[in-house]
Amino acid sequence: MNYSRPLVPEDLQRRPRGIHVERSIIAAAKAALTKTDPVGVAKTLWPNDQTTHLLLRAAVSPTSTTSASALSIDTAIDFVGALAPLSAAARLINIGMRVSLTGRNSISIPRRVGGKAASDVAWIAEGSPIPAKKFALDEATLGPTKKMALLAGLTRELVEYTSGQDTVSTLMREDFAASLDATMFSATSGANQPNGLLVGVTPITASIATEPTAAMVNDLEHLAGTVLSAGGSSVVYIASPRQAASAGLRLLTPSPPPVWPCPALAAGTVIAIEPSAFVSAFGPEPRIGASTETAIHFESVSPQPIGSPGNIVASPTESAFQSELVIIRCILDAAWCMRATGMVAVITGAIWGAHERLSCIL
Repeated sequence: MNYSRPLVPEDLQRRPRGIHVERSIIAAAKAALTKTDPVGVAKTLWPNDQTTHLLLRAAVSPTSTTSASALSIDTAIDFVGALAPLSAAARLINIGMRVSLTGRNSISIPRRVGGKAASDVAWIAEGSPIPAKKFALDEATLGPTKKMALLAGLTRELVEYTSGQDTVSTLMREDFAASLDATMFSATSGANQPNGLLVGVTPITASIATEPTAAMVNDLEHLAGTVLSAGGSSVVYIASPRQAASAGLRLLTPSPPPVWPCPALAAGTVIAIEPSAFVSAFGPEPRIGASTETAIHFESVSPQPIGSPGNIVASPTESAFQSELVIIRCILDAAWCMRATGMVAVITGAIWGAHERLSCIL
């Protein structure tokens, strides 16, 4: 006999974006403490959240992810998109092009060499020959994805407390958001991470106008002009928090251009990007796990193997079992690139937005 279940408040509320990854981590941590199945924990805590159930099944049984793969891809993107209030990189990912690299190491994206002319398609007189052109193309390579990994130790009490989920979710969001921004809006390239969008971009000289608002307008116009001259059709600005706040106070037009703050940028740095030229991809699903019986090197910058030849032991090393900790791990595969050249411009050393200048607009 089938029984209908009465509605509960959870059914009537729209779940926040990214909640499934956060719930999966909480379920994995609780399951590690109680030596039970994470899926069972999730079904007890959130009986109607099928997405979290499928995500956990993918995490504990990698050979059976086919039925959940499309859902998991959406879940990974959804989690990153949920970081938008904290991350300029997440905002750019939200409005840029997104593709899937599932089953592929990388993909090539053809792109035009140089800017596009205003007369690519001509108007001709009746009976006249049609001008012919040959496209000059090169390509941008998206991928392979790089591994972005979070490893953290939680106390048993934090995992068990009712407020523990909110605490862990907040800390995790902040860490992922900060790391995305620091990597994406940098001039760093390396084997272990996607290239920063400023790789190969020569900074534009900042305006020397002494009046702050005039300097700001000059800088923003110069940035936009550089991108638009290269063939862009619109720009978003990403700036250090002080410059972003100053621009918000000075750009008092009805529809000001978007200026997103980015704490990872040095003071005086402002970037202009054509968002439609940005493309990103994510792995098939976040990989989530938890353990109470492991030893880890608590080092956030340069972690080392627990033991190395010559009796070298990493320090500080801590036993999760001895300290009653739950070690959680979340791995997200990501890749990004600009699919057209000249679509990023940057100014460093902007003079507007400095503390001593703000008094003139208050």
